[in-house]
Amino acid sequence: MQYYADFCSNISYMSAVSTYSQIVEPFVTALSSLIGVQVLWKDNDSAADSQFTEDACRHTCPFCRSVKSNRLRLSRCMIEDGRNQIIRMIQNSPEQGSHKNHHTNESPGTSGFRYQGSNAKGTLGFYRTCHSGVMDYVYPVTNQIRYLGAFFLGPWKSPDHGLSYPQLNREYQQVPSVPDAFGPSGDFSCTLDRLLAPVVQLIILKKTGTAAVSGSYTRESKVNNAVEYIQSSYDQQIRADQAAALCNLSTSRFLHVFKAETGLSFSGFILDFRLQRAKELLSHTNMPIEQVAWQAGFASRTYFARMFRCMAGISPREYRGISARG
Repeated sequence: MQYYADFCSNISYMSAVSTYSQIVEPFVTALSSLIGVQVLWKDNDSAADSQFTEDACRHTCPFCRSVKSNRLRLSRCMIEDGRNQIIRMIQNSPEQGSHKNHHTNESPGTSGFRYQGSNAKGTLGFYRTCHSGVMDYVYPVTNQIRYLGAFFLGPWKSPDHGLSYPQLNREYQQVPSVPDAFGPSGDFSCTLDRLLAPVVQLIILKKTGTAAVSGSYTRESKVNNAVEYIQSSYDQQIRADQAAALCNLSTSRFLHVFKAETGLSFSGFILDFRLQRAKELLSHTNMPIEQVAWQAGFASRTYFARMFRCMAGISPREYRGISARG
């Protein structure tokens, strides 16, 4: 408790002199110490993991290490923890503010989750059970229009699912059961809001340059027209000057504002959106991979395959196979 309190008492000073990772890493360490379970931060950009130690961004308990010792299981972990899966869970959740439980199996590679309300920043916290049979609590953070990352708390034994890999039973027995206070019947979401409040605003500010806005998750922003332009024209050539004109901004000003409000550069946002579309096509169609690349807006299959592996950690063909088995 004292470690967490000391951290929070210094957070204003830290925000002025520290980098994003220098704030987040000691915070998750302090929160882990306070609540007695591992807390992770997974950035929306997987490349940002290099800024953190392993304990701050990956599950490192003996059970999770054993799960990830197998390449196929590791790939499934990467898919389930990826930003596209978390975004899809948010989009498929019931109306914000509701506290009803919700289950879904629509996301490939994800066994399901329980909805557990919304936080003051318009993001959703939920329990989910992973492919291995354990559960954790996921607390996404967004600004007005962009998913920025998520806190993951756990793992615990799931009351609704058993172990998926019997050969890991010895390690599984070391995984704790979820405490009543953290369970779906508890008021954990509201408590977590208060515990995370000191750092959520700083994450948004450090990553986007703008503060969070209270209220519902919304897509209102200065670059909303550009986002809609990308979403409707991602399979065509997209030019920054045309997007800037839609927003009544000069190209240079538009590029600055776009990165501030979305957390990604204009070209990075387009690439991310095209890869998300490619994942949907790989998961839900039998379309040849070359056609998937073309439909998602990539002129070259080679470039598509290279970018896909860079972002997902596996090839498009491997992703399709894992999604089909999930």
